[in-house]
Amino acid sequence: MERGEQRRFTNEVRSVCALVTRHLPKITNEKFGKILVLCVSCEAKSEPIDQLGVAFVEIQRDVHGFFTLGRKEKQWWALAALREGVAKVAATSDLDLARFEGAFKEAERLDFENIWRWKTKASDDRKMRAEVWIEHDLEECRLVGVITTKAGGRIARRILIATAPDEWAFTRFLGKIRWEDEGTVVLEDKKGGVVGQIEVPT
Repeated sequence: MERGEQRRFTNEVRSVCALVTRHLPKITNEKFGKILVLCVSCEAKSEPIDQLGVAFVEIQRDVHGFFTLGRKEKQWWALAALREGVAKVAATSDLDLARFEGAFKEAERLDFENIWRWKTKASDDRKMRAEVWIEHDLEECRLVGVITTKAGGRIARRILIATAPDEWAFTRFLGKIRWEDEGTVVLEDKKGGVVGQIEVPT
């Protein structure tokens, strides 16, 4: 697979991997602290390789065929690959497969929608609340600003920035939320730069 294709593949499966990880209970007292599932077109290695507590496990998959699939098919493809990889690790270790299965089922229940609220900030008068939501899908990740009333009614919504669907691409923009004034909310990146802003409609 060429580098560009490999990057595209990694990006498009990342939202499903991140969704499963987010719903996975913390694992302790296991041989592996992290699992990396590698999809290969040739014959896969029979057992995972342990590198400093990280399990590298290969599964045989038609990665080129992945790009011909529709959006929903790609999400199911990614989940099936994760399931197979984790099961392969569990077969050669004391990994508790039931913990992973719960996270897999939660991804199915959510229909692969990887959306969550990152942070909130109340206005000085406590009458409004600013929120930043993360919408992580196959094509991109959107950081969305929302302003609500104290009771939770939505006043405004705006996409503050869209990035590649990869944590390395978007987490650097998650610095802090601040109220610029009584009608303007600003999202700052980790270096204090302005990412975007959302205003209360007048």
